[in-house]
Amino acid sequence: MADWQTLREKMGLPEMSPYYDRAWAQFDPATAQGPLLDRAFIREHIDLFRFSEELLGAIFHAEDCILADADALLAAHFLYQAIFTLKKPYTGPYVMGLYPAALGDISGLFPLCVLLRNAPRAYAAILEHGLDVQDVTGNFRSLNSFTHQDGEGRWKLDGVGWCIICITEYLNTVGTLRFAPAVIEDTFTVYRSRKSGECRTLIAGDRGIRADGLLANSAEDTAYTTRWAEGPGFVEACEVRRDGFVLPEAVRIELAEWEAVLGPGDAALEYHIPTAKNYTPENCADSFEKAIEYFEAHFDDLFIKGIWCYSWLYCPQLRAVFDGRESGILRMQEALRLVPVQSGPESFQPFVFDVPHGTKPEDLPEDTFLRRALKQAMLRGDYLCTGGVQLPKDEIAAVRKGGMSA
Repeated sequence: MADWQTLREKMGLPEMSPYYDRAWAQFDPATAQGPLLDRAFIREHIDLFRFSEELLGAIFHAEDCILADADALLAAHFLYQAIFTLKKPYTGPYVMGLYPAALGDISGLFPLCVLLRNAPRAYAAILEHGLDVQDVTGNFRSLNSFTHQDGEGRWKLDGVGWCIICITEYLNTVGTLRFAPAVIEDTFTVYRSRKSGECRTLIAGDRGIRADGLLANSAEDTAYTTRWAEGPGFVEACEVRRDGFVLPEAVRIELAEWEAVLGPGDAALEYHIPTAKNYTPENCADSFEKAIEYFEAHFDDLFIKGIWCYSWLYCPQLRAVFDGRESGILRMQEALRLVPVQSGPESFQPFVFDVPHGTKPEDLPEDTFLRRALKQAMLRGDYLCTGGVQLPKDEIAAVRKGGMSA
């Protein structure tokens, strides 16, 4: 049997996480037989997906092409298992795209076939865990809404990473937000004072930081690199202010006085904001508390240590963009614990301006104050990035009050 890298290169797939090499060692090729899709299930539950007959025909044609290509079939079965069954799908690594160039015009439907294989298993799990069937299966429709045709009629599933969690049992609405389990990555750790309960966020070492205190995207915009040192009973590292900016000077904390409460490898709930309606500190805090109780009740293998999110709403530069103007967005930022996220202004285009990635700043609409202010910032060349929230569950009560310790 070929190794994963040989198969990946043969199929024309991009470089992927080292995780897939480890997963290959657990993969039994004898399980890579037969159809990918349960076509009867898909047709019986077509209302869950809302595929048009044209798209459904294209999906089944793509599967036929995969079944006729031994390498493509092997890759599809392996990737399905690597994403959905050899680990929990929410544990990462995040998948940006699975488009094998070797499949030509159907390459854009290859990831859709891989993801749809999980539909019957996810549906059964939703029933087994006693979840709200209408709510959770409603996420299945994302596979339809994220699939588009190009000018030459070729279909492609965009947003593969998001669609992966949508075709599982894990994305649930609780209160005013949608939640799914997540695992905190290796960049930030929140420590809590054993005496006062005060929290502070430290950033891992060897992270490039811009002059303005945000994560750098390249060597050219790196002003300095963070450091991290551990010794008997202490940690020295750069600190992240509560508003999401990294401070250049390392601080030292004594572990007899501070304990790590939310960091790399910890289970958290990642939340998604379906609408700005009722998006307040009070409602978010209520949703956070209810969601932790809900997930721990329905998934007995979860012990949630905090809350995680990334969104343009947590852009640390928004305070400067608003230039003293009051905003509910800023009120939310003040209530949470922010961290910077490596990204750029393109993150704002589909979500704030409702235009495709890559739209030129001069072509962006400016029909609201927010759009006008952000457009002007981009035209000036100001740097804008997505921000994140990394919040220990002990601080949720403070969110309801509108703020917390630094």
